[in-house]
Amino acid sequence: GNVTFNAGNIELLGVDLTLKYLATDGLELGFTGNYIDTEFVELGVTNASHRVGDPLDNTAQYGYNLWANYSFNWSDQSTGYLRVDFGRQGKAHYRNRIYDIPAIGFEYHSTSAVTDMLNTRLGWEQDAWSLELYGENLLDEDGFLGPAGLELAAIRPRPRTIGVNVG
Repeated sequence: GNVTFNAGNIELLGVDLTLKYLATDGLELGFTGNYIDTEFVELGVTNASHRVGDPLDNTAQYGYNLWANYSFNWSDQSTGYLRVDFGRQGKAHYRNRIYDIPAIGFEYHSTSAVTDMLNTRLGWEQDAWSLELYGENLLDEDGFLGPAGLELAAIRPRPRTIGVNVG
């Protein structure tokens, strides 16, 4: 069964930033990012899983994405684009002190990996037709995206994938 209760009060301090720069008629550059600091400041009476000062579970402390998109003409009748983006997600934590075993030094705590993703797309469009070559996770990142590694429930990114879309 599941039990749901209020964990207590959490203090969140952070910033989100999005920048977009039109370098030329066809070239866009962009950045999105965030930083967040979380902390339990007061616990609910039924909360035994955390202590004051613990960070909020499943929340990466930072993340950002850098991207470039270039639009151009392949010919007088067809257009094209090239997009490259790189993103990084910082570590996220999961903590549950109910399952700690101090006698043997076991702490029920799990941390995700710092994840780097590099993706690219090259496309062609003409009339009602399109063709796109793509590469996803070109760095072949395989770390846990979430902090539930102790339960073997954290997901991993898809392996390096290169493909073609036809429309």
